[in-house]
Order: sequence, then structure tokens, then C-alpha cells
Amino acid sequence: MSENYLAEYQLDRASPLPKDADFLFYTEAEKMPQDLALYISKDTSWTGFRSIKLSERIYLIGRKKLNVDDFLTIAYLKTDDSELSMSVNSYLNEAFEPILWAVIVTFVLSIFMIVYMTLKFIRPLRDLNEWTAQLNENNKIINIPNFKFEELNELASTLAVSLNENLRLIEKDKFFLRAASHELRTPISVSSVNIELMNMYLEVQHVSPKLTVPLLRIENAVKDMQQLSETLLWLDHDGGSSIETTQFDLKSTIHSIVSDSRYLLTNKNVDIAINCVNANITCNFPSFKIVLGNIVRNAMQYTNNGRIEINLDERVALIKNVDANETPISVDNSDYGYGLGLILVEKICNKGSWKYSTRNIVGGREVQILFK
Repeated sequence: MSENYLAEYQLDRASPLPKDADFLFYTEAEKMPQDLALYISKDTSWTGFRSIKLSERIYLIGRKKLNVDDFLTIAYLKTDDSELSMSVNSYLNEAFEPILWAVIVTFVLSIFMIVYMTLKFIRPLRDLNEWTAQLNENNKIINIPNFKFEELNELASTLAVSLNENLRLIEKDKFFLRAASHELRTPISVSSVNIELMNMYLEVQHVSPKLTVPLLRIENAVKDMQQLSETLLWLDHDGGSSIETTQFDLKSTIHSIVSDSRYLLTNKNVDIAINCVNANITCNFPSFKIVLGNIVRNAMQYTNNGRIEINLDERVALIKNVDANETPISVDNSDYGYGLGLILVEKICNKGSWKYSTRNIVGGREVQILFK
């Protein structure tokens, strides 16, 4: 309608304005309703369409340029009962209904796809978790399940290779313990029997006491090998079983350990200070004796002129050795404080869930073990 008027206006500017039941047409602001004329006067140069609210009424306004100075203003007063409003609302409802259904269907399908993809991915993850929970250090992994995702299969394969390698190292470690203890057992037994026979012979023959010195050294060396063998046997025997605990007296045990190792202080100027409470401790006796015995022997072995302090209660053991020689044993030497004995100590502490720590101090070393 407005397009027809524009064409007629170009031919005759006196052409009458269109008439419509719903639309009002104006070319002069004086003929507009007061509130609409006031709104147009604020900006007379705009064109296009706007929806505005004036005096609690909603207008749909369109502005088209007729010439340089004149504009055609089309105003539609929106009411719920107007034919155009009902037509527009009906059109919008008809147009929006399929869109609404499309949105609902799309949303439902999206939720379904999200749930489906989530379940499809979570199930292999759950299977991987259940499979890894069944793995242990005693069984070699031969068959790897198919987890349906290449990434999960690669992860499972990498895990299997790592666990199999750890199993191989554990088996190698166990073989070493068994072989070492077996190889030591026979020479220790033979040496012990022969030492006893030689002691009996010396007592009967009244041989010079000078001969007893090398025999005593041999006997002490046999004690060292015997203690090492007992440690290896204990680790191998209890490798996969739970550790049995017993209750025993702390003071008598530590004094026994120190007494058995005093031969290491022969011809040395070393003071030993034992500070032990009168209490009982509940733990595995062989592991306790092996651990404390190795640490005490290590302290005695690497102290020539100094002091060894042993502080012990049912919760913690603290053993410190300090050498006061002018040229003390270098604690930076890689051999100091290390060796098979202390390696076995660390293994036993890990096995018994004891906290083992060691640190270098001036002239010696400090070792601490937390039993609880």
C-alpha cells in the first residue's frame, strides 16, 4: 500500500493518503496525535521501523522518505483485538510452533547423545579400573582386554609392560636373596663347627694365648656372615606374608645387640651411651633385632675415636656416632654408612611401615627410625 502511494506521490504530490482500518498515514506532523508528533519532532530524519510506547499505548511506526524535506509516517496502534494483531499473533504462533518443536526435539536428541557418549566412554574406563584393581606383583600380565578405545588400549599396554618389568626385578631380587643365603649357609656352618673344634683343642692342649687372637677374628667374621645370612633368609621367607608381632623388653634387647657387636670396638677408643626406657615394644622381633643390629654395627665399624649415642623408646630409635680423630672418616665417601647391611635395613623398614631416615653430621652419621 505504501509502495503504491510512493509511486503516485512521485507523479502527483497532491495524491491522497492511503486509508486502512489498522494503519494511519501522515505526511505532516500537525495532523498526528500529539504524543506521536512530539516523539517524531525529536528526530525528524530517521527512517525505518520502530516499536515505541506512548501514553501507555504501543505504536509500530514506519518512516519512508518522500523527498528531501518530506517523509511518509505510517503508524499502527497495536491492540489485542485488532484484526492485524490477531493476524500477526496467529502467524507468529503458526511460525513459532514448528520451531519450538524443532528446538525440543534437538534438545532431547542432544541429551540422548550426551548420555550415550558418556556411557560409551565411562564403561571402558570402568573396565580399565576393574582390570587394574586385579593386578598384583605376583602374576605376570599376559592377556590385555580390549577397552574399545585405542588410547585406553595403549595405556593398558604400557601399564602391563611396566608391571611385568617390576615383576621381573622383584623375581630377580628374590632370587638374589635365596641364592645369597643358600651360598652363605654352608660355609658359615662349616666355619662355626671348625671354630668350636679349634677352641676345644686349644683348651685341651694349652696352646699359647697368641693363637686365640686370629681365631677370635675368624669367629667374629663368622658372626658377621651369620647375621647377614639370617637377614637374607628372613626377607626371603617373609617376602609375601604378613609380619608377626610379639612383645619384648627394649632395654635387654638393645644391651644384647651392643654386647654381641662389641668386638668391633677392639683397639678403639669409643664410648657408648645407651639411653633406653624401661618399657616393652610390640613389633616383629627378628626385624627389630636385624635393623638395630645393623645400625649399631655400622656405627661401631665407622667410629675409631669418639662416641656412640643410642636413644631408644617404644616409639623411636635414634643412633648417632661421632668420630673425634684429627683425620676422621670422610662422610662424603660413597662407601660410608652404606652397603648391604643398611640396604637391608631400608628394605625391612619399608616392609614394616617404619620411617627410616639418615643424615650426615660432622664426623659421623645420625640414623632415626620411627616405629609408630
